[in-house]
Amino acid sequence: TFGANAEPLIIIDGVIGGSLDSVDPSDIESVNVLKDAAAAAIYGTRGSSGVIIINTKTAKGGAKSGFEYRGYLSSEQISNRIQYADYDQFLSYDGFNLGSKTNWVDEVTRTAMSNVHNLAYSGSSENGLGYRVSLNARDIEGIQTTSGFEQINARVNVSQKLLDNKLRLQASLGMTSRDASNGFERALTSAQSYNPTAPIYNSDGTFFQNVGVDRSYNPVAINEQSVWDLDTNTMLANFKVDYDLTSNLTVSASYSSQFKTMTDSKYYDNDATWVGLRDVGRAEKTISDEKFNLSEFTATYNGDLNDLNYEVLAGYAYQEFIFSNQYAYNTNFLTNEPGYNGIGLGL
Repeated sequence: TFGANAEPLIIIDGVIGGSLDSVDPSDIESVNVLKDAAAAAIYGTRGSSGVIIINTKTAKGGAKSGFEYRGYLSSEQISNRIQYADYDQFLSYDGFNLGSKTNWVDEVTRTAMSNVHNLAYSGSSENGLGYRVSLNARDIEGIQTTSGFEQINARVNVSQKLLDNKLRLQASLGMTSRDASNGFERALTSAQSYNPTAPIYNSDGTFFQNVGVDRSYNPVAINEQSVWDLDTNTMLANFKVDYDLTSNLTVSASYSSQFKTMTDSKYYDNDATWVGLRDVGRAEKTISDEKFNLSEFTATYNGDLNDLNYEVLAGYAYQEFIFSNQYAYNTNFLTNEPGYNGIGLGL
């Protein structure tokens, strides 16, 4: 693909371009995938890489009000390790013995424990009102000791039928807040090549570093002296009105708005051999804001001619995108205490 987005087009409850971050998997009712000519015929070039249509759960007609809870616990661990020289093999190859015995991969990884909880309340009434409210919480650990995320997601879906079901109103609101710690891949690559006879710490409590060996960094020090956090907040709101002018003709109007803010923050300690030492500490922060507004107006006519059934759709849509991005960095920090939040304290 040249000059175009190679990602599939996401549609959430009819909102074109909705973010998957605004939907918790527990709230998904169905997922449909359009590919090839079908996607391009309906959505043009935006659907050239496929279209993923997601419908979220709503209250079923006539359903009694009630709570629903779902939750699970899970664990993850490395199942297939890359082969590398352990302590005994390293010494048998005449490796330089630094007097310790360290399994560096074990030091920077763990058996990750995660838990997920979903609580929902839904119901409907005889006057055509349907509603579903859900709250989702995720606490996910990564296999790398400094990786994982905590996420809170809330969603409200409301529908109302009026005038003998000729008038149908739908509204939805989804909000997600995720605080993630990414960890650095360099800690994992160094763990597979660092001297297994090296200690983690010096006798004075500082991190041991194999000084003089090019691009050789203590994996535990990378994890402990470097921070990479990514905080994301997403909100997607949608309102839709359908009205049957006749038994064959339906007019519809909808408005959607999505906000997404990402804060990417990194800090490297002023005494960290990997990255930080050369700058006497380094802080970086990137703030990205994304927003779109979507307005749609359609008219649909369903008819039949002898044995032929047909549908005619006419409409107008307007979508506006607004992006902003800010980046800042600083170096030369006298103390590591404030981390990236003290980015203005660099000299």
